[in-house]
Amino acid sequence: MILILTSSADTNADYVIAWLKKYNYPYFRLNADAILDSRFYISPLENKLCLEGQELDLSQIKAVWLYKFGGFQKTGYFHTHKDHIAKDSIGQLSTEFGAILTSILSMLVDKKWLTSPFASQVNKIDILRTAADFDVDVPASYIVSEKQVLYDLLQKEGSLISKSIYEPFFIKKPNGYYSMFTRQLDKENIDKLPTTFFPSLVQRKIDKKYEIRCFYLDGEFYSMAIFSQKNKSTELDFRRYDWANPNRKVPYQLPLDLTSKLEKMLKALGMNCCSLDILKSSEDNKYYFLEINPTGQFGMVSQPCNYDLYNKIAQKLIQMDS
Repeated sequence: MILILTSSADTNADYVIAWLKKYNYPYFRLNADAILDSRFYISPLENKLCLEGQELDLSQIKAVWLYKFGGFQKTGYFHTHKDHIAKDSIGQLSTEFGAILTSILSMLVDKKWLTSPFASQVNKIDILRTAADFDVDVPASYIVSEKQVLYDLLQKEGSLISKSIYEPFFIKKPNGYYSMFTRQLDKENIDKLPTTFFPSLVQRKIDKKYEIRCFYLDGEFYSMAIFSQKNKSTELDFRRYDWANPNRKVPYQLPLDLTSKLEKMLKALGMNCCSLDILKSSEDNKYYFLEINPTGQFGMVSQPCNYDLYNKIAQKLIQMDS
């Protein structure tokens, strides 16, 4: 039996499950929010869990798919009680919730995983270093906290961008959201900065022909070229999407020497399912690796390129479970 660890709001899991149903293959879906919003209990010492009266025999599970399993502030429990919980308590409850999810993962440590939680826990900087170790081209990168250093780097590199080191942060305000998209740094906006500031990730700006979003599934690369440089809104960051003027997206084949290096890198990181962001440079015609999404975003690649990835993921899970 396949165990799917996800959330109730995830439609990608819905589509994969539709294929499992088509193949009449047994599965159990455990949504993280159901732990708080439904009748649920676990018995870690007996290796049992039960959801809405349905007990799951973990000995029957061979394959586990981990996809967006978490998020205390996305649960119905949080939204019901948030106005009555002290802010300090919200942080504590979120930590407690995370510990519960971790205990569930530890009960499944001996299973076959698609997107393993036990893979290397690394940040963007560590991944860039690992990519460079496997001879993959990456942008020159720095963590900077001084204005004068930025002036020096601007002179050295010619053009700079800044992005988040961890994940983009979204701040909710009454009049909308503020988000940490990639930004270009020039002398004019550096002039406006204080002498020192919080350490920030800065990289040499790569002028691109196009960018490539690649979904990796246990030895296979499914890539899509995005002609985002043709739109001022998405030129620096594809996430600032212009829905009125969508970017052109086409299937793409990465060169074999690059996929060979990338696969060695991913194996070193312990990742068998993820997404990769890559740029094709207009300056030197090289491919520059940018970062990894360890969860793997495949819907945006599958549909425009007709890769049928929901079906392929279902088939991979069946193969792992057999």
